[in-house]
Amino acid sequence: MALRTTLPSVLVSLMVWLLMPFQNTLAQHAAEPHGNQHFHPSFSNEKSAPSCGFDEWKAEMRNINPDFDQWYENYKKHVIPSLLEAQAAKPTARGVNTLYIPVVVHVIHRPGEEIGEGQNLTTELIQGQLETLNEDFAALNAKFSETPDRWKASVGNPDIQFCLASIDPEGNATDGITRDEFIVTGATRQTSNIGREIQPATIWDPKKYFNIWTLPIPGTSAGGGVTGYATFPTIGVSNSNTDGAVLDYRWTGPGAGTLTHEAGHYLGLPHTFDGDSCNDDDGIDDTPNQGNDTNDTRRFNCNQGFPIGPMTCDGVEHMYINYMDYSPGSCVTSFTNGQ
Repeated sequence: MALRTTLPSVLVSLMVWLLMPFQNTLAQHAAEPHGNQHFHPSFSNEKSAPSCGFDEWKAEMRNINPDFDQWYENYKKHVIPSLLEAQAAKPTARGVNTLYIPVVVHVIHRPGEEIGEGQNLTTELIQGQLETLNEDFAALNAKFSETPDRWKASVGNPDIQFCLASIDPEGNATDGITRDEFIVTGATRQTSNIGREIQPATIWDPKKYFNIWTLPIPGTSAGGGVTGYATFPTIGVSNSNTDGAVLDYRWTGPGAGTLTHEAGHYLGLPHTFDGDSCNDDDGIDDTPNQGNDTNDTRRFNCNQGFPIGPMTCDGVEHMYINYMDYSPGSCVTSFTNGQ
């Protein structure tokens, strides 16, 4: 996974060198209802399937920078392999080099809502969401041990932990949760005031904190829609005033899988079905090529075991247990070693 300022300096230098040709252009631009139940809907088999906004983000980047596609291919073909080589050169046991990332959660809610009412999520619910995120990024989630034999050699442990910040940007003690009153406007994410008003007004220094916003994403409901989106570690976007992840508040809570998927994007992981074509790939060797996302091919669940999944590229099964696919929530178990 590509990290922002938490990477060792040699890897940061490598990424900057590879991304430098596009810096000037980019620099001009800046699951079910929540509750105490344990659910991992991520991208489930509901009729109105949830999704993330990563592909929309890529389309927006193309409009901003005509060289974006070239940059993105460069990232997949050069940056990711270089990171994998560096990782292989320094293998470590679990917990030896655990990466800890400070997090601030910005709870955006309607004026007048008390904590626990409507969009103003409780501290306990947010803590439960972070617990789920940390389990997923430490291979300690309950589903990990259920990974089917055919994929056990590929699944891995990212060894990353996300901790609510204890010190705010001014040096004061904090619980890592802010609460701000805003009315989210617009009919879609792109036409809303989220990126142009709310995030810039509330963000903490993105070089020091992973910023997460919970709010109502226009067009999303408890039944589906774009349940979250995140920025990618690209020059001109990383450390900008929208750097971080946005979650729909209805898809935030203990057991919710949207944040795991979006944190993967934030740390540099594409979709496993990136490009929606057998001629394209995510650049990671141990995630099989997919012609499209799993949910778009076939709907099923894994409540009674893990069936043989779709095969859209040369008869190779989708790795539908992967967090970076759009898969049934009952099926997701892990990241791969390469991721």
